[in-house]
Amino acid sequence: MGTRRATTDPSGAQAMALLGLLLVRGLFLWLVVPLAFLLWLVLTPVRALRRRSFVSPGKVIGWADLNLTAALGQVLIRPFGRRVDFTPWSSLPLVDHRVSVVDPW
Repeated sequence: MGTRRATTDPSGAQAMALLGLLLVRGLFLWLVVPLAFLLWLVLTPVRALRRRSFVSPGKVIGWADLNLTAALGQVLIRPFGRRVDFTPWSSLPLVDHRVSVVDPW
């Protein structure tokens, strides 16, 4: 008679990690979106004084959400071999990501 080994389902654990990422992200968006908007309020006059191009608040909030997801992904998803890269500040004008109204829920 052989011995049975207890195995864990890696896809189930990964699915739980992804669900956890979405739930934690939803909670953190309640903090990140207002902070990103405040950052945009400070950023706009500074960019104007430095004669840089205008950046919409949606791009700053999208950039903050992408980096929030990357930070959470480093903790929750990286153990499964999946990597989420951070978006550098220099890529801010190129951000197309938008936070939806239903994301925090």
